[in-house]
Amino acid sequence: MRITEHIYMVGSGTYGLSDPQDCHVWLLASGREGEERLALIDAGAGDGTEAILANIESEGFDLGRLDTILLTHAHRDHAGGCATIKAQLPDTRIVTSDAEAALLEHGSAEDLGLNLLGFDDPDRNALLPPCTVDTVVADGDTVDLGGCS
Repeated sequence: MRITEHIYMVGSGTYGLSDPQDCHVWLLASGREGEERLALIDAGAGDGTEAILANIESEGFDLGRLDTILLTHAHRDHAGGCATIKAQLPDTRIVTSDAEAALLEHGSAEDLGLNLLGFDDPDRNALLPPCTVDTVVADGDTVDLGGCS
């Protein structure tokens, strides 16, 4: 769903664009048409990853140009899809803060709040697979997305 010239909503459980558990997943497209660099803001819960990727393609973008996931935080509805996207598109870098990187890479089910989602015995690896963060940022840092930062 195109929002502006460079911003698209490509995932959302609320609006039925992807799995009901997904947060709003935004796509930023920067650069010249056909040569765009693509970045996601968040990756959804993981069960709707195929729908999110299909939505990117349905907007006319090449998934090979998706080079960044800007992860706002490591709750399941925002970060659960990171590992799947990274497995399918290994050149995509994940960018987040140091604290969120530690949670995404090594956090327990309790650290990630998975025990609060109503699961009797939350399996961290199944619900929010660990994933390596490629770039750690801090307040004031700038992330270059090729024509957009």
